Amino acid sequence: MTPIFAYGTLMDREIMADVCGEHYHGTPGTLEGFKRRRVLDAMFPAITPDPTESVSGLLYPAVSDQALARLDRFEGELYQRRAVSLIHPETGEHYSTQAYVIKAEHQHRLSTEAWTLDWFLEQGKPSFVQYYRGFRDR
Repeated sequence: MTPIFAYGTLMDREIMADVCGEHYHGTPGTLEGFKRRRVLDAMFPAITPDPTESVSGLLYPAVSDQALARLDRFEGELYQRRAVSLIHPETGEHYSTQAYVIKAEHQHRLSTEAWTLDWFLEQGKPSFVQYYRGFRDR
């Protein structure tokens, strides 16, 4: 079992369950030293190191190996899964977890536009789900 920090589309429980083939409950967390930006021409974000910013998201504390393999395929070549340290926003407790960080060679694909879950749920999710269905059917 592997802890995973989700900061984008996988914060949506329906999308997370669909991608993983399993249901998970996430708890809030904050990733210090990273920024979240929308990927150019996409409905989803990526994170990259930035010592002046932080990213809120959800910690899924125990993702199965099978679900992790599905997540790796879903995230694809744009991201690298790597170890990060997460802070619980209420207790200040630190957690070792993993997150999908955009690879250095793809950073040029980040926009300057911030990505929020509220924006995604209101405007981006319908298009994303339509696109994602094609991935799921492969």
